[in-house]
Amino acid sequence: MDPTQRQNIRRIFMEIADLPDDQRPDALVRLCAGDDSLHAEVESLPTHLLQLEKPTSKNCSPQRYNVSKDLPSEG
Repeated sequence: MDPTQRQNIRRIFMEIADLPDDQRPDALVRLCAGDDSLHAEVESLPTHLLQLEKPTSKNCSPQRYNVSKDLPSEG
C-alpha cells in the first residue's frame, strides 16, 4: 500500500467516524468515489473504533482517545 492510499484511508475513516451509524455506509461510498479497494480497506478497520464515546470534560484525556494508533501508518 502506498503512502497516498494510507493517507486516503485515514482521511476517510476520520470523516465517517463522526457520522451517525446510519449515515456511514452512504458517506463511505461517496468518499471512496468508486475505488473498491479503498472502500474495502476503510470498511475493514475495526468497527469498535467508530463506537468510541464522545469526550467530555469528565472523561477526556489524551491517552484515552488514540484512534490513529489503530489506523494504517503514514510511513
